[in-house]
Amino acid sequence: MDLGIAGKVAFVSGGSMGMGRTTSELFAREGCRVVVAALPEHKESIDDTVAAIQAGGGQAVGVAADLTKEDDVDRAVATAEQAFGSLPDIAVANVGGPKQGDFLTVTNDDFADAVHDMTMSMVYLARAVIPHMREQRWGRIVALNSGAAKEPPPELPHILANTSRAAVIPLNKSLSNLTIRILPLPSSNCNVSSSILKVLNGMMPGRSLLQPLDIQTTLSCQKPWKNGLFLFCKVSCRDICKSFMMSISSSFKQLRRSFPR
Repeated sequence: MDLGIAGKVAFVSGGSMGMGRTTSELFAREGCRVVVAALPEHKESIDDTVAAIQAGGGQAVGVAADLTKEDDVDRAVATAEQAFGSLPDIAVANVGGPKQGDFLTVTNDDFADAVHDMTMSMVYLARAVIPHMREQRWGRIVALNSGAAKEPPPELPHILANTSRAAVIPLNKSLSNLTIRILPLPSSNCNVSSSILKVLNGMMPGRSLLQPLDIQTTLSCQKPWKNGLFLFCKVSCRDICKSFMMSISSSFKQLRRSFPR
């Protein structure tokens, strides 16, 4: 699949093992230049991931850092510019979860540590990458999370992870609300059916796309929006509809896997 991100710089937290490594490798296959970031004790797996990407013809650099610490996040993000001449266009937040335990066995300090590691690591990363994204009017921030953040499984003693990971979801959503603005700007080459328009309007409660012609110009303003970050720019009407349809298709596939006949 061509996601149209070839040449972008992708920063992947926890990018040397598991889902993080898979994410790093997928970005590389899409033509991204990848920063593989992970804890210092995982230096060997960082080097192995970078070597695997380079062996496949991709571009990658590794950095050892504790991404729950603000200074380490800033240093790791700066590695992208040192290696590729640009700060990250795409940032993936993915840090290890807290210890197991139920409410009666964990302490208040355990809760504080979990919220710091899970939530503040996302805050640190967002603050480090958003200025560059805002300047170039394009960017993506992705958080690898857990379904337990929305529906905790009762059989697992993961109250620390469930609580702290849940905070990341509205944080990322709030960032999305902050960066995307709906503007009634003129356009002459956007043609969207009324049915698609109704669906898009329904996805944005409390907002209005006004007319189909507004969709293309929603994110293509040539001036920065004063009250927001304006990350996602120059997106065509076709791109928005394509992204929407891919999302719907993915949702149906997940439903089929969850509820087999």
